Amino acid sequence: MKKTLKVILFVFLGLVALGVISRLTGAKAAGKEAVAQTSNNDSAEAELKKTYTYSAEQLMAEYMGNEIRADETFKGKEFWVTGTIKDIGKDILDKSYITLNSADPIRSVQCYVNDKQALSALEKGAKVTVKGTCKGLMVNVLMKDCKIVPN
Repeated sequence: MKKTLKVILFVFLGLVALGVISRLTGAKAAGKEAVAQTSNNDSAEAELKKTYTYSAEQLMAEYMGNEIRADETFKGKEFWVTGTIKDIGKDILDKSYITLNSADPIRSVQCYVNDKQALSALEKGAKVTVKGTCKGLMVNVLMKDCKIVPN
């Protein structure tokens, strides 16, 4: 009985060791795949950026022309917006944002950015590109979860 218990314990420990070894080698292979995917994703992202980048003026013109159509096209979608910084500030909830100039003297594209360090490096009048998700028109066209990206 003791001998059978030892054999079962030995087999169990061997299986555990094999599982750990295969898990470690699988993680290394997955890491190599992730690096390959990252370089592929970078080029795919560059292609997407070419196709899905809008100027702040274009975005505002779409919303001013037909808010319903603009919501169908942009609302809830992630894309890039380029423009000239009109203002850098915080809203009443202490959330940091930049606004981008548009042809409308009152309305602009308001981009909420969580990275305060990136915002502190910006200046009014600078050209910038942000990537974020459009939330629609609420006086300004709102973009949430924005990141400042290189031009």
